[in-house]
Amino acid sequence: MNQYDLLATKIHNCQRCPLYEAQEGSPIEGQGNQKAKIMIVMESPTKNESLTGSMVLGRTGTLLNKMLNSADIKTEDVFVTNAVRCSGFKPQSMKDEVEACKEWLWKEIQLVQPEVIITMGKTPTYSLLNKQLKKAFTLKSVVGKEFEVEYTDAKVVPSYSLSYLMSHGRAKVVQCTKILKKYGG
Repeated sequence: MNQYDLLATKIHNCQRCPLYEAQEGSPIEGQGNQKAKIMIVMESPTKNESLTGSMVLGRTGTLLNKMLNSADIKTEDVFVTNAVRCSGFKPQSMKDEVEACKEWLWKEIQLVQPEVIITMGKTPTYSLLNKQLKKAFTLKSVVGKEFEVEYTDAKVVPSYSLSYLMSHGRAKVVQCTKILKKYGG
């Protein structure tokens, strides 16, 4: 068993916070190319993702695949993960859950060693950039900007969450697709 498989087993069996008791299914480890240049960090899995163990299903998965295709990035060339590993996460009230999962995210970053980490949403952005951002930052103020962090050589680039993009129209999707294209080439 390689290092990533060992980490995936630990994540799958995680019971660090109350979310594991309430969810159907299991905590989800990141998935994709373990040598990816691009790592995409989303907020948390959906109920269906927790039940199936598969990342990025349904409408959000379709949107992400369209964005990757538009940016000339193959889905098999990225690594996709979450800031929180269990379904049922509500960003406004679950700071302990974000902290409990942070170690998993950092370990995935160390194993994959991406060149760029694209955070999709406020929770993963704050999780990775909390030392550099004010607690009450707006995602709009940092989308598309590059940040350097001490724990990886990868650039961290914030973007909007897929659910936000689905409800806020084509202009935001185009903006986030341009971010992907910039780092995928």
